[in-house]
Amino acid sequence: MTKPRFLTQLFTISSFLFLSIDNSVSASSINPYPEEIKEVLAKYKIDESKITSQRTIRDFRNKRRIFGYDTYIRFEDCKGYLQIVQHRFGRVDRIYTRGECKFPRIESF
Repeated sequence: MTKPRFLTQLFTISSFLFLSIDNSVSASSINPYPEEIKEVLAKYKIDESKITSQRTIRDFRNKRRIFGYDTYIRFEDCKGYLQIVQHRFGRVDRIYTRGECKFPRIESF
């Protein structure tokens, strides 16, 4: 076997192994249930104009299906974030804040 072909095969195999590693969290994605997020913001009277970023991560605890979605919302007037944890069908399971961000009736850690 020639060196270039061997290196190509080695690269292909190592790439496949790297991509098949079971990670419990996937990269950032678009939340397929944005209405539920808007309902949370409205329910707790959170000013959407203060939001600086919103990031949703798909949670894969099983390689075959999405377990749920974790949405992190950052604000211009506090360090930290609001996290909204959703079931894979969109139901909001948990809401809490981290860092300096505080909202009435929302648990903070």
